[in-house]
This record gives sequence, structure tokens and C-alpha cells, in this order.
Amino acid sequence: MDFPLFPELADLHSTYRMYDEKHAKTLTDVLELHFIELVKFRRDKPRQLRTPFERWLHILKFSELYEGGEATLPEQLKAEEGIAMAVRAWRKASASRQVRELLEMREKADHDEATRLEHAKKQGREVGRREAQKEIARQMRAAGMNREQIQKITGLDVDDLD
Repeated sequence: MDFPLFPELADLHSTYRMYDEKHAKTLTDVLELHFIELVKFRRDKPRQLRTPFERWLHILKFSELYEGGEATLPEQLKAEEGIAMAVRAWRKASASRQVRELLEMREKADHDEATRLEHAKKQGREVGRREAQKEIARQMRAAGMNREQIQKITGLDVDDLD
């Protein structure tokens, strides 16, 4: 909340559970209501944020500081899992339609580039594997093994053996 719900309490986080006063019994520990009063959160220096909870509160309260995206995030906030993704989503949601489309196109281009790089790595590994097999076949031939044995062991086809 961006207003004081419980001004008499200094804590910014309050947790409430269902409780039967007559029998002094809590109904369940699974269902809770958490109230977080952002107006009580004063820390605005990320290097002082010690817990994941504080880092997320900082992003919620001071997100406008990071309108430049991930590049403007301090390392301590980048290290918190999910924060960089949340900032990207916030930028997209708060952008105009045209800017949002540009951001989505950029994301798609980044994804496509990562896919191309992964494919190139796989191709490179396959080429390297085949070259290694050919080198092993050369060594086997030099050791006096015949073509059929070499082909059976290495799995190389006739063209590669030639």
C-alpha cells in the first residue's frame, strides 16, 4: 500500500491470520494476509538493502529510478533473482504502444540471436567431434587397422574414411 494503514505501528509489514478468539485457536497457518505499507519504507540506497524482501520493496517503491532498464540497476539488485525481469516487464507495461512494440521487437531479436548462437555452438561441437573421429581414424590406420574395423569403431562413413 502507498498509504499508512496502521499509523500506530512502526513496522511496515504486518501479517494477519484467521483466529477464533473464543477458543483461542488459529484456523490455519496457510492463509495469511500480508500488509506492506510502502510509505514506511525509507531505504533508498540499494547497497544498504540486506534481504531479498528489502530489495523487492526498493524496486516497488523506487521503480522510476530504473526507467533506463537493467543497465541502471545497481549490481546488488541485478543479483536478486527476478528483479531484472520485473524491471523489463514494468518498462514494457508503462511504455507507449509504439515503444512497447519496439521493446518487444528488441526482446525477440535478442532471443533470436541467442538461438542462433546456441545453434552455431552445436554445429561447432559436431564439426569438432567429426574432426576428432577422423583424427582417430588416421591414427588407427597408421596402427595397421583395416577400413572395416575403423568404420565399425568410429562410425564414419566411406567418404569420411577416404
